[in-house]
Amino acid sequence: MKFWKSLACLLCAGLAIPAVPLSAQASHDVYAYTVQNDGSLAVTCKDKNIVNAEIPAEIDGYMVTALAEDCFLDCTSLETVTFPTSIKKLNDSAFSGCSALDSITIPAHIMEIGSFVFEGCTSLSEIAVAPESTTFCSDNGVLYNFDKSLLIRYPAAKTDESYTVAPECRTIEPWCFTDCAYLQTLAMSEVNAIGADAFFYATALEEVYLSEGITELIGPSFAYCTSLKKVELPSTLKSIGQKCFYGCVNLQVIALPDGLESIGEMAFYGCVQMKELLVPSTVKEIGEMGIGYSVDPETNENTIIKDFKMKTLTGSKASNYARSNGIRYSAKATAGFITLWVVIAIAVLSAAAAIFIYYRRQERACREALEQLAKKQEEKRVRRQERKRR
Repeated sequence: MKFWKSLACLLCAGLAIPAVPLSAQASHDVYAYTVQNDGSLAVTCKDKNIVNAEIPAEIDGYMVTALAEDCFLDCTSLETVTFPTSIKKLNDSAFSGCSALDSITIPAHIMEIGSFVFEGCTSLSEIAVAPESTTFCSDNGVLYNFDKSLLIRYPAAKTDESYTVAPECRTIEPWCFTDCAYLQTLAMSEVNAIGADAFFYATALEEVYLSEGITELIGPSFAYCTSLKKVELPSTLKSIGQKCFYGCVNLQVIALPDGLESIGEMAFYGCVQMKELLVPSTVKEIGEMGIGYSVDPETNENTIIKDFKMKTLTGSKASNYARSNGIRYSAKATAGFITLWVVIAIAVLSAAAAIFIYYRRQERACREALEQLAKKQEEKRVRRQERKRR
């Protein structure tokens, strides 16, 4: 409404302005643009070979306030970006695939950053934030929101080998650590939610210590973490998503917590170094090829991992899964199963004891009856002899 009022005033004043409908797209030499609902522009770079991007504050009389979705998508030569003070928002995937971009500073006037903005920025080693910003902050080159409750992006080319998530952080954004080439050890203490695919293709990652309070790992969270050897899962974990550890070829041992309820389809597919997995009885759902499968390199077909063995409890979902998939397993009796057999044993012993007592009583009664009969017969014999003597 404000835009239309301004437009009417300008027309009444006889000023010439570009006649571009709100839904229209237009362009200038470097940037295409879309007029947004508030009358400002969201721009998209047309030059895929751009090296130094200077975003204009205004095009054709319209103020530029946002980078459109996919603004610099796959601009693989982009090295620097200059923002005008008019820019308020970076839409989804704005710098996705900018593989030459090694650092960037988020100005204080940017108030909103969409999803996957720095996805595929494989040379990015630092995301700085202007100190005047009240929306975002940087912790040694790692991008957070202002109070650090949300971890937005860890730069893929940051060379530190270990990192501890800020204690203020409660949530990690989806795809936050994807493509990290140097990070080997990651720890966190207060995080209670991790977005989908958060560690996808972090090929240097070896050890991860997840904090208590996390209840689910969504989708292929650690897929293709080919160096991953150790993951410490929280006792609060309820769900492991599909393809969560897909292709983690060096993962050997992982302790699944009691209380875990579901394991997604192909969750541990391709974990060829894992020869044994203890699955708690609390697991009620295991997706197709969720455990114990990989691809046969000769036939390129799904196959059971050689020498793999599951450990579980008798009558559990895991034992049924292993049996139906032809996977070796060992099953211990559950406490309930043992209790059942104890109850049955007690019942059998009690019945046997009752039968024994019954027959002992019958035997005693029979013996007493025979003794009484013998006594009566003896008395009759004595009386007959007395009558004969008379």
